[in-house]
Amino acid sequence: MNMYEYILRSGSAGYTDQELGDALNLPKNTVRHHRATLVQSGRIISSRFLRRNASGRRATVWVTSKVVHTLNRTQARLRARAQRNMTA
Repeated sequence: MNMYEYILRSGSAGYTDQELGDALNLPKNTVRHHRATLVQSGRIISSRFLRRNASGRRATVWVTSKVVHTLNRTQARLRARAQRNMTA
């Protein structure tokens, strides 16, 4: 399984670089290189969340842009529904 597919399957939970390396049995430099390529191509983005890694440091959680697009649409629908309910 490639890195993009692995991140895609995680849904909104996403993965940090270390989690990806551990799961895919890849060295951290390889993970960073491939993740950077996916970020540059727009296929994955930062979730803006941080999660502690094995050393206790905070690490960026990466998700696919499809997940973020879906979450944004869902949030927009919920806001619209709430506004309709307030005016009714």
